[in-house]
Amino acid sequence: MRRYLPHAIENMRDVGGYPTSNNQTVAYRQIIRSNVPLNLTKTDIQHLKEIGINTIVDLRAEAEYLRKKPVFEDTKEFEVIHLPIQQGSEIPPSLEAVPLSYLSMLEEKENISKFFKLIAEPNRRVLFFCNAGKDRTGVFTALLLMLLGVKDEDIIADYLLSAIYMRRILLEFGKTTDANTYSIITPRIENMEKFMELFKEKYNSIENYLFSIGITEENIRNIRSKLLV
Repeated sequence: MRRYLPHAIENMRDVGGYPTSNNQTVAYRQIIRSNVPLNLTKTDIQHLKEIGINTIVDLRAEAEYLRKKPVFEDTKEFEVIHLPIQQGSEIPPSLEAVPLSYLSMLEEKENISKFFKLIAEPNRRVLFFCNAGKDRTGVFTALLLMLLGVKDEDIIADYLLSAIYMRRILLEFGKTTDANTYSIITPRIENMEKFMELFKEKYNSIENYLFSIGITEENIRNIRSKLLV
Protein backbone atom coordinates (compact mmCIF):
# COMPACT_ATOMS: atom_id res chain seq x y z
CA MET A 1 0.00 0.00 0.00
CA ARG A 2 1.32 3.42 -0.94
CA ARG A 3 0.15 6.74 0.46
CA TYR A 4 0.30 9.94 -1.53
CA LEU A 5 0.77 13.53 -0.32
CA PRO A 6 0.44 12.69 3.40
CA HIS A 7 1.61 16.22 4.27
CA ALA A 8 -1.54 17.61 2.64
CA ILE A 9 -4.26 14.97 2.83
CA GLU A 10 -4.95 12.19 5.28
CA ASN A 11 -6.38 9.24 3.36
CA MET A 12 -5.03 9.31 -0.21
CA ARG A 13 -3.60 5.90 -1.10
CA ASP A 14 -3.06 3.51 -3.95
CA VAL A 15 -5.48 0.64 -4.53
CA GLY A 16 -2.58 -1.33 -6.01
CA GLY A 17 -0.12 -3.73 -4.44
CA TYR A 18 -2.42 -6.49 -3.21
CA PRO A 19 -1.78 -10.11 -4.26
CA THR A 20 -4.62 -12.00 -5.92
CA SER A 21 -5.87 -15.57 -5.85
CA ASN A 22 -4.27 -16.31 -9.24
CA ASN A 23 -0.77 -15.19 -8.18
CA GLN A 24 -0.97 -11.78 -9.81
CA THR A 25 -0.75 -8.36 -8.18
CA VAL A 26 -3.00 -5.30 -8.45
CA ALA A 27 -1.08 -2.66 -10.42
CA TYR A 28 0.13 0.54 -8.79
CA ARG A 29 -0.48 4.03 -10.15
CA GLN A 30 -3.74 3.18 -11.87
CA ILE A 31 -6.43 3.75 -9.21
CA ILE A 32 -6.08 5.97 -6.13
CA ARG A 33 -8.66 6.35 -3.36
CA SER A 34 -8.95 9.38 -1.10
CA ASN A 35 -10.93 11.58 1.22
CA VAL A 36 -12.03 14.89 -0.28
CA PRO A 37 -8.95 16.83 -1.49
CA LEU A 38 -9.27 20.43 -0.35
CA ASN A 39 -5.82 21.89 0.23
CA LEU A 40 -3.48 20.55 -2.43
CA THR A 41 -0.87 22.92 -3.82
CA LYS A 42 0.14 23.27 -7.46
CA THR A 43 3.15 21.09 -6.64
CA ASP A 44 0.85 18.41 -5.18
CA ILE A 45 -1.34 18.47 -8.27
CA GLN A 46 1.73 18.23 -10.48
CA HIS A 47 2.79 15.14 -8.51
CA LEU A 48 -0.53 13.45 -9.26
CA LYS A 49 -0.07 14.29 -12.94
CA GLU A 50 3.40 12.75 -12.88
CA ILE A 51 1.95 9.57 -11.38
CA GLY A 52 -0.34 9.48 -14.38
CA ILE A 53 -3.70 10.39 -12.86
CA ASN A 54 -5.91 12.00 -15.50
CA THR A 55 -9.46 11.49 -14.18
CA ILE A 56 -11.05 12.61 -10.89
CA VAL A 57 -14.28 10.95 -9.72
CA ASP A 58 -16.28 12.63 -6.94
CA LEU A 59 -18.76 10.23 -5.29
CA ARG A 60 -20.30 12.78 -2.95
CA ALA A 61 -23.90 13.95 -3.01
CA GLU A 62 -24.68 17.41 -4.39
CA ALA A 63 -25.09 19.01 -0.96
CA GLU A 64 -21.68 17.72 0.13
CA TYR A 65 -20.08 19.06 -3.03
CA LEU A 66 -21.57 22.51 -2.49
CA ARG A 67 -20.26 22.59 1.10
CA LYS A 68 -16.73 21.52 0.15
CA LYS A 69 -15.58 21.97 -3.42
CA PRO A 70 -12.42 19.95 -4.08
CA VAL A 71 -9.30 21.65 -5.36
CA PHE A 72 -9.64 19.95 -8.74
CA GLU A 73 -12.58 22.19 -9.62
CA ASP A 74 -10.10 25.04 -10.04
CA THR A 75 -7.68 23.26 -12.38
CA LYS A 76 -7.85 22.12 -15.98
CA GLU A 77 -5.30 19.38 -15.37
CA PHE A 78 -7.82 16.53 -15.04
CA GLU A 79 -11.22 15.45 -16.26
CA VAL A 80 -13.53 15.81 -13.25
CA ILE A 81 -16.57 13.53 -13.18
CA HIS A 82 -19.35 13.65 -10.59
CA LEU A 83 -21.03 10.31 -9.82
CA PRO A 84 -23.05 11.18 -6.71
CA ILE A 85 -23.88 8.33 -4.34
CA GLN A 86 -26.59 9.54 -1.99
CA GLN A 87 -26.59 6.42 0.17
CA GLY A 88 -23.78 6.84 2.68
CA SER A 89 -23.91 10.62 2.77
CA GLU A 90 -25.71 10.44 6.14
CA ILE A 91 -24.55 8.68 9.30
CA PRO A 92 -26.41 5.35 9.80
CA PRO A 93 -28.72 5.17 12.85
CA SER A 94 -26.79 2.36 14.57
CA LEU A 95 -23.60 0.33 14.38
CA GLU A 96 -25.60 -2.65 13.13
CA ALA A 97 -26.95 -0.52 10.28
CA VAL A 98 -23.50 0.29 8.85
CA PRO A 99 -23.10 -2.84 6.67
CA LEU A 100 -26.73 -2.50 5.60
CA SER A 101 -26.01 1.06 4.50
CA TYR A 102 -23.08 -0.26 2.48
CA LEU A 103 -25.33 -2.82 0.82
CA SER A 104 -27.90 -0.12 0.03
CA MET A 105 -25.25 1.82 -1.90
CA LEU A 106 -25.30 -0.94 -4.50
CA GLU A 107 -28.80 0.11 -5.53
CA GLU A 108 -27.35 3.26 -7.07
CA LYS A 109 -26.70 1.17 -10.14
CA GLU A 110 -26.37 3.83 -12.82
CA ASN A 111 -23.43 5.65 -11.25
CA ILE A 112 -21.71 2.47 -10.08
CA SER A 113 -21.98 1.16 -13.64
CA LYS A 114 -20.49 4.40 -14.98
CA PHE A 115 -17.62 4.08 -12.50
CA PHE A 116 -16.69 0.56 -13.59
CA LYS A 117 -16.97 1.49 -17.25
CA LEU A 118 -14.55 4.35 -16.62
CA ILE A 119 -12.13 1.98 -14.91
CA ALA A 120 -12.37 -0.35 -17.93
CA GLU A 121 -11.11 2.34 -20.31
CA PRO A 122 -7.45 1.53 -20.96
CA ASN A 123 -6.07 5.07 -20.66
CA ARG A 124 -7.99 6.13 -17.57
CA ARG A 125 -5.99 6.53 -14.39
CA VAL A 126 -8.49 7.46 -11.73
CA LEU A 127 -8.47 9.18 -8.35
CA PHE A 128 -11.84 8.77 -6.64
CA PHE A 129 -13.14 10.00 -3.32
CA CYS A 130 -16.11 10.69 -1.08
CA ASN A 131 -16.06 12.82 2.07
CA ALA A 132 -13.84 10.86 4.48
CA GLY A 133 -12.76 8.27 1.92
CA LYS A 134 -13.90 5.37 4.08
CA ASP A 135 -17.53 4.39 3.40
CA ARG A 136 -18.60 4.99 -0.21
CA THR A 137 -14.97 4.95 -1.30
CA GLY A 138 -14.45 1.85 0.86
CA VAL A 139 -17.36 0.01 -0.75
CA PHE A 140 -16.26 0.91 -4.29
CA THR A 141 -12.73 -0.23 -3.47
CA ALA A 142 -14.02 -3.49 -2.00
CA LEU A 143 -16.04 -4.21 -5.16
CA LEU A 144 -13.04 -3.51 -7.37
CA LEU A 145 -10.68 -5.66 -5.30
CA MET A 146 -13.25 -8.49 -5.26
CA LEU A 147 -13.34 -8.36 -9.05
CA LEU A 148 -9.55 -8.55 -9.19
CA GLY A 149 -9.44 -11.62 -6.96
CA VAL A 150 -7.98 -10.03 -3.83
CA LYS A 151 -8.53 -12.11 -0.69
CA ASP A 152 -11.25 -11.06 1.73
CA GLU A 153 -8.78 -10.45 4.57
CA ASP A 154 -6.81 -8.00 2.42
CA ILE A 155 -9.98 -6.18 1.37
CA ILE A 156 -10.93 -5.82 5.04
CA ALA A 157 -7.40 -4.68 5.94
CA ASP A 158 -7.52 -2.02 3.24
CA TYR A 159 -10.85 -0.78 4.58
CA LEU A 160 -9.46 -0.56 8.12
CA LEU A 161 -6.56 1.67 7.07
CA SER A 162 -9.02 4.57 6.97
CA ALA A 163 -9.43 4.26 10.75
CA ILE A 164 -5.67 4.82 11.09
CA TYR A 165 -5.20 7.61 8.58
CA MET A 166 -8.40 9.43 9.53
CA ARG A 167 -7.85 8.94 13.27
CA ARG A 168 -7.13 12.60 14.07
CA ILE A 169 -10.18 13.84 12.16
CA LEU A 170 -12.40 11.13 13.64
CA LEU A 171 -11.22 12.01 17.15
CA GLU A 172 -11.93 15.69 16.54
CA PHE A 173 -15.40 14.85 15.28
CA GLY A 174 -15.87 12.57 18.31
CA LYS A 175 -15.43 15.55 20.63
CA THR A 176 -18.54 17.12 19.13
CA THR A 177 -20.80 14.07 19.22
CA ASP A 178 -21.82 11.16 21.47
CA ALA A 179 -19.93 7.90 21.93
CA ASN A 180 -22.49 5.92 19.93
CA THR A 181 -22.13 8.12 16.85
CA TYR A 182 -18.35 8.03 17.14
CA SER A 183 -18.53 4.23 17.19
CA ILE A 184 -20.72 4.23 14.08
CA ILE A 185 -18.39 6.41 12.00
CA THR A 186 -15.20 4.52 12.90
CA PRO A 187 -14.26 1.73 10.43
CA ARG A 188 -14.46 -1.70 12.10
CA ILE A 189 -13.66 -5.20 10.95
CA GLU A 190 -17.24 -6.35 11.43
CA ASN A 191 -18.58 -3.60 9.13
CA MET A 192 -16.76 -4.88 6.05
CA GLU A 193 -17.03 -8.53 7.08
CA LYS A 194 -20.81 -8.29 7.39
CA PHE A 195 -21.14 -6.25 4.19
CA MET A 196 -19.21 -8.87 2.22
CA GLU A 197 -21.29 -11.64 3.79
CA LEU A 198 -24.53 -9.87 2.85
CA PHE A 199 -23.19 -9.12 -0.63
CA LYS A 200 -22.41 -12.80 -1.30
CA GLU A 201 -25.80 -13.90 0.06
CA LYS A 202 -27.61 -11.48 -2.26
CA TYR A 203 -25.51 -11.60 -5.45
CA ASN A 204 -23.44 -14.78 -5.07
CA SER A 205 -20.51 -13.26 -6.97
CA ILE A 206 -19.12 -9.89 -7.96
CA GLU A 207 -19.59 -10.82 -11.60
CA ASN A 208 -23.32 -11.43 -11.07
CA TYR A 209 -23.71 -8.01 -9.48
CA LEU A 210 -21.78 -6.23 -12.21
CA PHE A 211 -23.74 -7.98 -14.96
CA SER A 212 -26.95 -6.85 -13.22
CA ILE A 213 -25.92 -3.18 -13.52
CA GLY A 214 -24.89 -3.35 -17.17
CA ILE A 215 -21.19 -4.21 -16.97
CA THR A 216 -20.20 -6.61 -19.76
CA GLU A 217 -17.77 -9.49 -19.90
CA GLU A 218 -15.60 -7.31 -22.13
CA ASN A 219 -15.58 -4.55 -19.48
CA ILE A 220 -14.48 -7.09 -16.88
CA ARG A 221 -11.73 -8.48 -19.12
CA ASN A 222 -10.49 -4.96 -19.76
CA ILE A 223 -10.41 -4.10 -16.05
CA ARG A 224 -8.50 -7.24 -15.18
CA SER A 225 -6.10 -6.86 -18.09
CA LYS A 226 -5.41 -3.26 -17.10
CA LEU A 227 -5.10 -3.69 -13.34
CA LEU A 228 -3.47 -7.09 -12.87
CA VAL A 229 0.26 -7.64 -13.35
